[in-house]
Amino acid sequence: IRELQGYSERSSTPVLRREFGGTRIVVILEFEPHLRVYDSADAQRFQSFPGGFVGGLDERSTLTEHAGVQAGIQLNLHPLGARRVLGLPLSELRGQCVSFVDLVPSERHLTQELTELPSWEARFARVERFVLERLHNAPEVDASVRWALDRLGAVSGQLSVEQLARELGYSHKHVIARFHDQVGVPPKLWARLLRFERLRTELQRGT
Repeated sequence: IRELQGYSERSSTPVLRREFGGTRIVVILEFEPHLRVYDSADAQRFQSFPGGFVGGLDERSTLTEHAGVQAGIQLNLHPLGARRVLGLPLSELRGQCVSFVDLVPSERHLTQELTELPSWEARFARVERFVLERLHNAPEVDASVRWALDRLGAVSGQLSVEQLARELGYSHKHVIARFHDQVGVPPKLWARLLRFERLRTELQRGT
């Protein structure tokens, strides 16, 4: 888990927000009313997701909108954690927002449960229990991919795929295939997302 946070927002006017791409798989378990999530390729199209949604890795930004009131829980997962929790190749989520209920039908009532719980602490505990239960029987992640992500993170994405493949001792094609399954994007795009996140951090610091 990268982050787990509850949110409640009220505004006298509708709120349109641009969500930037990054290195997290985002799980939104929202209470009613539901967000509008606009198609990153077509700003005229949007979806809402009763029961919550999951956002895959994407180099594009996404617009979300609500009428002035929203609340829920946001769970940000490291891709290797998301691969185990969600139980599917993360390439299937790339550039998409997908219904949480469709991905995890056994937890189709989770959002309703969270709404009815009496405190944020109880809600966080319920989400953590969901994650632990999903991890219990999940297969381990690919150790070579874990090493590659650590290596790229240590140099903020400043490493070519060719060099990474040489250090791993695998073919270029094999490394890309493992990244598609375990991370959701090829290593070149992952490195670009790392560099973009570093840039955003530096801008926020004013450096």
